[in-house]
Amino acid sequence: FTDYGWFYRDRENMQPRNINLYEGASADVWIAYLIPKSVGFPLIQISTGYSNGKAQIGWLDTTPVISAPTITTQPASVSVAAGETAKFSVTAKGRSLTYQWQQLKTSSGSWETMSGETSSSLSVYAYAYQNGRKYRCIITNSAGTVTSNAATLTVLTAPSITQHPQSVTVEQDQRATFTVTASGTSPLNYQWQQKKVGGSWEDMSGQTTDTLKVTGYRSYNGRQYRCVVSNSLGTVTSDAATLTVLTAPVITEHPQNVAVEQDQRATFTVTASGTSPLSYQWQQKKVGGSWEDMSGQTSA
Repeated sequence: FTDYGWFYRDRENMQPRNINLYEGASADVWIAYLIPKSVGFPLIQISTGYSNGKAQIGWLDTTPVISAPTITTQPASVSVAAGETAKFSVTAKGRSLTYQWQQLKTSSGSWETMSGETSSSLSVYAYAYQNGRKYRCIITNSAGTVTSNAATLTVLTAPSITQHPQSVTVEQDQRATFTVTASGTSPLNYQWQQKKVGGSWEDMSGQTTDTLKVTGYRSYNGRQYRCVVSNSLGTVTSDAATLTVLTAPVITEHPQNVAVEQDQRATFTVTASGTSPLSYQWQQKKVGGSWEDMSGQTSA
């Protein structure tokens, strides 16, 4: 190439610049590495020089080719405790990219644009009610648009009681059922406790579900029951519920024979147990007669 030299000039200042040649190029095969060095001047004039002048070849458009964006790293699902910040991010390849995050609040809803969330990352302050929401990012440039996969936010919450056990009344030897309803991050653990009359709270062996069944024995009347619910984030205790066992009256102390002098007052008493209110009616049996109610004698 003693007679030929390749160069380019930008259209604005028309100043020639040297360019590199492929090794082995000839005057009939005009191939060159065109590396624009003037940002903002995409049209390059190519000429060949020789001893008697120059032959103009034309203008070459070196505007960079912009491809539609492609996602290289999708957003990942995140689990955080309530009150913490969840962070999502997306990585994309392409020029002049813009970002717009969207959220899906419920499975039956539709995607909503999140105002102001226009970067490659998204931070969400996690409230309990946001558990299960989904997030995705729409990435755009002049060549096209791509939408990321959806990532799910899991908000970890300590248990809370949504329905406390209710007091139950059953007849003697019938079964009583107590239930508790709780919300919180699974798995939830249950432990029922009982408090005997005059006693203190104690765990009930094997009673570790959300339902407790108790046989209403006579001696169980007045016992209280509650449930302790826990998970990895905390513990909550339900209100207490009372078991009332309806029992027929039983005489625990019978009247005793009484001896008095003539015209003195004799007192008879009876002691009974059973479901209140207990009703009393004294009777008498005259000598040689039969049992008959005594008017107005209705106390113990």
